[in-house]
Amino acid sequence: MANKGEMPAYDLSLFDGSEAPRMASAEKQARKKRRNGKILSISKGSSAKTHRRQRNPVLIGGTILVIALVGLMVMSVLQKYARINELNDTLTSLQVEYQQLVDQEGNYRVTIDTYVTDAEVRRFAEEELGMVAASKTQKKYISLSVEDKGTVYASDQTFGVFDFMYEAFGGVE
Repeated sequence: MANKGEMPAYDLSLFDGSEAPRMASAEKQARKKRRNGKILSISKGSSAKTHRRQRNPVLIGGTILVIALVGLMVMSVLQKYARINELNDTLTSLQVEYQQLVDQEGNYRVTIDTYVTDAEVRRFAEEELGMVAASKTQKKYISLSVEDKGTVYASDQTFGVFDFMYEAFGGVE
């Protein structure tokens, strides 16, 4: 026993050999009670072996296969999305370029209309390109059906006053 003000002393009689067999038997009885109540004590080494669950290889393989397929589908969708974005960017740039060309064409038309007259165009066609303006007698309009074919040749023959009047009034019937 411990005195007041002093550190308590331990009872060393508990550690004597005479008490040890009695404790061992008490521990054995406690173990027996546990076994009767279906409670077993297992050492740490054997508990790790018995509690380890058996894995189903088909389930593991199937899971890996499903994850791989989902990953491939996601990658495919992302690749298609990237291609769509790329084509949208190309479309936008082509639309901008088209609008610039339309504006440029409008500017050229204004320039041509202000600087070039019809007389200058005719002079250039006759002198530089060797073209000749068609006369009224050289122009003939023929209505063709789908099955018919026709060829009209311009003649070098000059027409008289009566031919000119005939062409002007559309012919007399």
